[in-house]
Amino acid sequence: MTPGWLGDIGLQRRIIIYVAVSLAALFLVFAYVAIDSSNRSSDAILLERERLAGALAENLDTAITASAAVVDFASIAHRNSPDGGTTALQTLLDGLRRELLIINGDGSVAFVALVGSDGALSAFAPVDALAPLPSSALTALGPSTPAVVYITDDDVMIGLASAAGPGERIVALLRPGHGLLGVSSGVGREEAGYRGELVTMDGKVIESSDGLTAASSRHAEILPALTGGPGGRVAEHASDDGNGKSVRHVVAYAPLSSVPLGVLLEQPEDLALKLPNDLRVRIMVIAGGGIAAGLVLAWVTARQVVRPLERLTERARAIADGDLEHPVLPSGQDEIRRLGESFEVMRGRLESSQSELADWGHTLETRVQERTRELEIRDRERVELLGKVISAQEEERRRVARELHDQVGQSLTALVMQLGSVESSLSREHPEASRNIGSVRETASSTIEEVRRLMSDLRPSILDDMGLASAVSWYVESRLDGVVDSAEIQVGEIPRQLPPNVEISIFRVVQEAVNNIVKHASARKVTVSLRAAEGRLSGKIVDDGKGFMTTAADRGSDGGWAVGLLGMEERISLLGGEFSLDSEPG
Repeated sequence: MTPGWLGDIGLQRRIIIYVAVSLAALFLVFAYVAIDSSNRSSDAILLERERLAGALAENLDTAITASAAVVDFASIAHRNSPDGGTTALQTLLDGLRRELLIINGDGSVAFVALVGSDGALSAFAPVDALAPLPSSALTALGPSTPAVVYITDDDVMIGLASAAGPGERIVALLRPGHGLLGVSSGVGREEAGYRGELVTMDGKVIESSDGLTAASSRHAEILPALTGGPGGRVAEHASDDGNGKSVRHVVAYAPLSSVPLGVLLEQPEDLALKLPNDLRVRIMVIAGGGIAAGLVLAWVTARQVVRPLERLTERARAIADGDLEHPVLPSGQDEIRRLGESFEVMRGRLESSQSELADWGHTLETRVQERTRELEIRDRERVELLGKVISAQEEERRRVARELHDQVGQSLTALVMQLGSVESSLSREHPEASRNIGSVRETASSTIEEVRRLMSDLRPSILDDMGLASAVSWYVESRLDGVVDSAEIQVGEIPRQLPPNVEISIFRVVQEAVNNIVKHASARKVTVSLRAAEGRLSGKIVDDGKGFMTTAADRGSDGGWAVGLLGMEERISLLGGEFSLDSEPG
């Protein structure tokens, strides 16, 4: 299928468009696969970061639980100690503090003490500890509360308490070390850029994996969404890196089960999603390179196909224009070369056929010329023969008219005269015979008039004596007298000395036309005009008769080609003139 706009762009461009569309579809498939794979990989990476944060939270919970167990063990040891002196108690507290430092990854253990029922400190470690715990902290660190978050104006600590005897309890304030917030080393983990933070529910940082703490985490604004929002516990967030530059991070959150704290694990997005991003870019680059290579290959291939076809098209147009002399040089490969060879065979056959047609045409032209010359000769012979026939006819008519005048006419005239004499001699003695002879004499006189009319039709003597104009006028008046209501004759000045064949031909045409009017037209008005001007003789005969179809007229129905319409046309054509007939029924 070739739509209107696509059918005019050329084969090469069409091939490239088809290839480009196919490659574009392939590119879309690659893009979809790349994006889908990247998204799946990104989701897996985000899930891994969430699990890492959960693992850090589990480590911290384990450390806090172990610290609480150590505090309980110290309480039990104090209760069961046979020596309840101050030295032994101080030794116990110093050992407890050391154990807590080890458990919490060299974190900060701010205070370990034995608190009496009245809230007084019996002993504490380190010896140079800060001011004693306020009453609010002692109230919060009851023996039934294994771990609480103790917040002062300057710091946030985790408090532990355990009953050490009647009314006594051992308490400890500690902060897990940054070692517990670091991601365990693995392949590439040193360069992964992980950073863990132990934060309160409002985003205050207690400890971080790099040992740097801040009043509030830089991801505090998304902490509500991570702790209870519908978006899950991992997200991407842009924050200030401290140098005024915004850096996007992948942030995962995991709550601690032992205390109301949580772990925030961050990693720069370009490091966290490096694998899917690289995969996406590589697939796009490969797909783009494949499309570019495909287009170049399509262009080269189309050029190899189209160029020979263009040459064949040019030669086909030249052949269509009649150029069969220059050969078609096959080019290209495979089918295109065979197509060119077929074109060359076709051109050779066309050239041979054209040569044969030219020879036949020359032969035919020669034969046509010969036939034309023969027809011209025959036409001249026909014209000469027809002229001779008409001349012979006129001569015969003149001879017959002369014989009628000289013999029949004179004999009938003598007969009339004799009958008149006999009639006069018998009128007295034989009146009845005289009347019969008179009747015969009148019949003879009528016969004389009829003979004279026949002589006029055969050869009017007025034509020889007075010329064409007088002969036409006389004949029309005499022939139409009593036949039509009005006969108008318009004869101009016609030269007296016209060639005899011209005069007799014109007269015969007028004679035939008038006879046709009398016999067939049933006309009431006839107009005959004849005039000469600028060396030409023209005439027109018009009647208001019933008319006829000129195409249906039988030109041979009046006795042959010398009379009737054919005779009129032939006489005019012999004079080199033009004859026209215009009529229709009604």
